[in-house]
Amino acid sequence: MSKKRDLSPDAKIRFGEHLAYGISGGVATNAVNLFIGGFLLIFYTEIMHVNPGVAASVIGVSKILDGLSDLVAGRVIDKTHHKLGKARIWLLRMIPATIVCLFLMYLMPASLTGFAQILYMFVTYNLVSTVCYTLTFVAFSSLNGLMTMNQASRGLNGGINMVGNALAALIGNSTIITFVKLLSDNPEYSAYGDRAGWVKLLAIWMVLQRFHSW
Repeated sequence: MSKKRDLSPDAKIRFGEHLAYGISGGVATNAVNLFIGGFLLIFYTEIMHVNPGVAASVIGVSKILDGLSDLVAGRVIDKTHHKLGKARIWLLRMIPATIVCLFLMYLMPASLTGFAQILYMFVTYNLVSTVCYTLTFVAFSSLNGLMTMNQASRGLNGGINMVGNALAALIGNSTIITFVKLLSDNPEYSAYGDRAGWVKLLAIWMVLQRFHSW
């Protein structure tokens, strides 16, 4: 007979669950963060030709709202009562929403100028970062404490998650620009390819993110 699993609150979790939370979770969250963090300004300024000061201002103001939304997301998760638990249900809800909003951000119409362009960037960036990604990341972070009360298991989750984060950052930062150029319809459009290349690469990363999130 198979050994009965310990379901007590302080039970240690299985190593496969550590890997699922740590490596897969780290890669999945950073797959999104790469496209709303380090590379977004490149896309705005080099591909969409947005004024650098305007693009930086939109992101800077939005970061203030993003900080406040962490508190709201924590409150929402704390008040959640669902058969799938407080955190997992929000991961299942918000991961698809995050992907859709990411594509909206990278599909900004080239015809937009002036205030319309600023408004589009502000709305789509905040839908991704302030709303969807915040709820996803806070739910993911909360999951560590909800999985078990065992401190050794929680610590191992955090340690493996750092490895997943570093792995995603290393792969992304070292390959994204190269693959954007390879996937671009017009590689000579800029030093960073064209928008088609960015959208195609985003699709690939989001497939990987969706795979890892399960």
